[in-house]
Amino acid sequence: MTLNKKLAVMAAILLLIVLPMLITNNYFRHIIIIIFLSIIFGQSWNLLGGYTGQVSFGHALFFAIGSYGTVLFITNQSLNELGGLFGHTLDPILALLFGAFCTIVITFILGLMIFRLRGPYLGLGTLALAQIGMVIAMNWKSLTNGGEGILLLDVPPIGPIELLGKLPFYYLSMTLMLFSVFFVYHIINSRMGYFLMAIREDDDASEAMGVPTRKYKILALILSAFLAALAGGFNALYVGFISPHDVFALHISIQMIFITIVGGVGTIMGPIVGAVLLTILSEVFQAYLGNAHLLVYGGLLVLVILYMPEGVYGFIKQKWERKRMVTAGAGITGGEPD
Repeated sequence: MTLNKKLAVMAAILLLIVLPMLITNNYFRHIIIIIFLSIIFGQSWNLLGGYTGQVSFGHALFFAIGSYGTVLFITNQSLNELGGLFGHTLDPILALLFGAFCTIVITFILGLMIFRLRGPYLGLGTLALAQIGMVIAMNWKSLTNGGEGILLLDVPPIGPIELLGKLPFYYLSMTLMLFSVFFVYHIINSRMGYFLMAIREDDDASEAMGVPTRKYKILALILSAFLAALAGGFNALYVGFISPHDVFALHISIQMIFITIVGGVGTIMGPIVGAVLLTILSEVFQAYLGNAHLLVYGGLLVLVILYMPEGVYGFIKQKWERKRMVTAGAGITGGEPD
């Protein structure tokens, strides 16, 4: 990362820190929190689908496991006593980590099975797993309370910080969002990242070159699920209620895919651009078009996919680079003698 990019990143983080001081309206703070959550969604799916080329239609499964793990850690007396060993005031953070840990364990087991499939069969397999997870949650009433869901009445504070109002959730979601972005950035710019992108380009050729493709697919799935679980855990704390129909919903998986595709698959900035655009457009269309907003929203998504296959960020980046090359070429030409 160049010095200019580092300065730009530091300026962006500083702006995010002071932003809630400038925007005191709780509705706008809520929109920004949803954007942060959507960015985590996008980075999660992008790591597996964008950089590794393994399409998942069932990422809601990992979101749901993270949600239930987080809520159960707080509401279950035995688990809460376990958290007390590390300090009772850290319950929300430990709850998020517990939900993520549960997701990692389950994802490892599922990864051993699911990566026997490829292509569209892999996508359908992940979708089936999410639906199986919903059925289990609906019927395991002693743990999940079934279709009635679990209401989180009282969220413990994080140290001296009470999780009341939008402001503490803003900073918590901002921290998780920044973590997800730098987490994916670090992975992609490591040796593992090159292996993942090699698998995306040609699975069989990568295997022939000595890359243990199954190992790295499972690892990518685990890390992707880890981010989705953090998003699910935060969402549970923020909303204060979870049920199988909410957290296992198909639209959550679709939202993760749309955010990445619209922003730009296989880029760090793509999910950020996609999350901002889709969240704002969804709110605007819903406010002015009512029930018809889904029709217009879906139509715009189709247009973006058809005419910007590289995503909005990729399209803008391509235009900018082309303009810069033309300008540089004109400068060289203009500097030549007559």
